[in-house]
Amino acid sequence: MSLSCLMGLKNLNQEQRRLKKLNKKPLTIITYEFPPRIGGAGGVAKDISKSYELNKHETIVLTCHRATFKRFKVEKTNSNFNTKVSFPVLFNLWFIFFPIYLFFHRRYFSDNIILNDFGAMYSFYIIPHFSRSTYTCYIHGKEPFLYKKSFLRNEILRFPYIYRKVVTNSKSLIFVSEFVKNWFFENVIPIGSCSTVIYNAVDLSLFNNVVESPSVLSTELYTQSENNPKMVTACRLVKEKGFDRKLDIFVKLHQKGVKFTWFIAGDGSYKSEFQKKVASLGFGDYVIFLGRVEREKLKPLYLKCNFFWLLSSYEEAYPLVYHEAHACGLPVIGLNRGGVKEVINDGFDGFVVDTQDEAFNLIYNDEIGKINLQKWDREAHSIALLYAKVESAL
Repeated sequence: MSLSCLMGLKNLNQEQRRLKKLNKKPLTIITYEFPPRIGGAGGVAKDISKSYELNKHETIVLTCHRATFKRFKVEKTNSNFNTKVSFPVLFNLWFIFFPIYLFFHRRYFSDNIILNDFGAMYSFYIIPHFSRSTYTCYIHGKEPFLYKKSFLRNEILRFPYIYRKVVTNSKSLIFVSEFVKNWFFENVIPIGSCSTVIYNAVDLSLFNNVVESPSVLSTELYTQSENNPKMVTACRLVKEKGFDRKLDIFVKLHQKGVKFTWFIAGDGSYKSEFQKKVASLGFGDYVIFLGRVEREKLKPLYLKCNFFWLLSSYEEAYPLVYHEAHACGLPVIGLNRGGVKEVINDGFDGFVVDTQDEAFNLIYNDEIGKINLQKWDREAHSIALLYAKVESAL
């Protein structure tokens, strides 16, 4: 073994002894969603884990992944302050596989446990350890089974009953927005448990205004619209995200002589139909479909645009995509639904609108262009600050 390796082991052992002196107990995060699986809850779990690692505090992430019969095995990865154990799941039967694997991996449970989504809550409830453990529940939004009836989920698997049982018995509750918190206490359980709102944070290593990465915008994407001002949307390309209303505004702007190029990063069920609609209106050179763009590659796209907009019909809990655009220096426009007004400081870092006409006027009159993000505090939204907030909420 080389001298550098020996020195590395010595330093690691010293750090581990120092942590024991500080009595930093590991944090166990149980979560059904975790990258690369797509989902906001999984992204939050990853950010919490990274924040703890930055503060040299150990985390253990217990999650699951889609598997096949040929590749059916538990996957484990380690870093200095993070252990991730991912359990295989077949045919989306997580409610069978996840509880079984958790039961046989109880050795990873610490005194501090976060149940990060309903998949974690359900699986934890099923195992005998549930009644003997203290834990914190992380609430990311409205669970569909609370307002959409399904015989399998509601009657056979008893999702609503188990959800209420787990959150009622939790030591504390963490909500991602005031909007979610208010809805939860009005519709799920009465106010009782100790609760905290912790807004989702931005990974400033991915989203910032420092020009250093090569652009994802290849030269062949530019046609006659190369010199136009640019707007961008990054999200799943589904109808409910407001693409039709944005297209109406976009067409009207062009008719008024304000010719933007619109970049759309994302894939989804509405993509094909929406592409045909754009082409039929003659805007194929002005609306650029980039397909799915990894989060790591969004920054160079944002840096080339004038503003970000998303007029979603969903009541989203705390759409972090606006803050990610803010961190890259982009003002934003969002529809006043769900937790949007908690993300956008209206008139300071963007605008919250109630109608299409409002959004049109803000763009046509260049009100959005007058927003200056120089005073937007990136560090205040950094994942590095999640550590202290989560620790105080546990």
